[in-house]
Amino acid sequence: MGFDLTGILDSENEKERMAVLSYLFRRVERVIEDRKPTLIIIDEAWKALDNPYFADRLSNWLVTARKQNAVVVMMTQYASQLEKTRTGKTIIEAVPTQLLLPNIRASASDYEMLGLTNKELSVLLGTGSNSRLALVRDDQGSVVIDADLSALGPYLTILGGMEKGEALVGADYRQNPDFWRQI
Repeated sequence: MGFDLTGILDSENEKERMAVLSYLFRRVERVIEDRKPTLIIIDEAWKALDNPYFADRLSNWLVTARKQNAVVVMMTQYASQLEKTRTGKTIIEAVPTQLLLPNIRASASDYEMLGLTNKELSVLLGTGSNSRLALVRDDQGSVVIDADLSALGPYLTILGGMEKGEALVGADYRQNPDFWRQI
């Protein structure tokens, strides 16, 4: 199942936002409780983490997800965005594995919160954004990998959402209110 939370998180109607978020969180948690393999992907995490309710629930998932056969993936364009969120520091401490892509427009201060080594910083700041290299780090250290996803071909656009991704998945899901239900 997948949900685009942009409109919900941007909504100025607090009751509406809380009702929808509560419902969606419960749907995800029911899948997790069944210990079904689950991948929770949160794009533009900085925006979601700015919502206190979302941030609290996410903090709970980070603690319990692994035990329940689930993985939480959070994405943001800039590492410095996490620093500005309510729970950024907690998230950094609770996430055991980080995958960081190069950004030649960033500066060392943008990554300060992550506590990168000079070598890790040089990879992220000195490697071109189109290089397909990525830095993977955890408690044990870090490695640079070749993250060439070109083998996914047109299906890579599904991960990015938007109209091209919808065209591959089928935008008719909006016509069916039960599109998210398992059959």
